Amino acid sequence: MTFSDWSLLIIQPFLQQLISFIANLVLAIVVFIIGYLISVGIGKLITEILKSIRFNKLFEKEGWRKALQRANVEVNPSEFIGAIFKWVFVIVSLLIAVDALGLSSFAGFLTQVLDYVPNVIVAVLVFV
Repeated sequence: MTFSDWSLLIIQPFLQQLISFIANLVLAIVVFIIGYLISVGIGKLITEILKSIRFNKLFEKEGWRKALQRANVEVNPSEFIGAIFKWVFVIVSLLIAVDALGLSSFAGFLTQVLDYVPNVIVAVLVFV
């Protein structure tokens, strides 16, 4: 076995794995960017729907605004809920992108974050 045969046996699998990883990385980036853009659109859509049904007025009627003012929190309820939807979908798109890369530990962490979001929302509602 000559040096060129030996080096070809070592370098060829490395280059194949490198090309495969780069292709998966490009795919993951494209998936995340598309997911992010969709997430922004969903967040804006939810915000506009809530504004059109006058959710902010309902929010003020129920006394939530006063409770938040006592806690020194100024928030537009429609925009806040739209932002929550946006970031949940951003995490979902990041999870899909990370899964495409095969990073199972990070995907597990993101899944735990998504599983924890409802608990945070309930805690905020109880706190207010």
